[in-house]
Amino acid sequence: MTRVAGRLAVLLADRFAGSLPVRRLYPAGSGLAFTERRMGVDQILAVRPTPAGEAAMPPTPEGGSAGGVRR
Repeated sequence: MTRVAGRLAVLLADRFAGSLPVRRLYPAGSGLAFTERRMGVDQILAVRPTPAGEAAMPPTPEGGSAGGVRR
């Protein structure tokens, strides 16, 4: 354990007494679920519309994919 991590553990131990181990389980469980394909990551791209109300962005990037199928 690094010096900073050791100090942080001491500071947080008082602040979050019993909840610190639980807080460490969440990222570990999320990593496992992602690895086992039980959880995914969705991304949303928001585009500011033009004054005419159009997106001004093509439906797919050049050379990209349509419908979630990559080549």
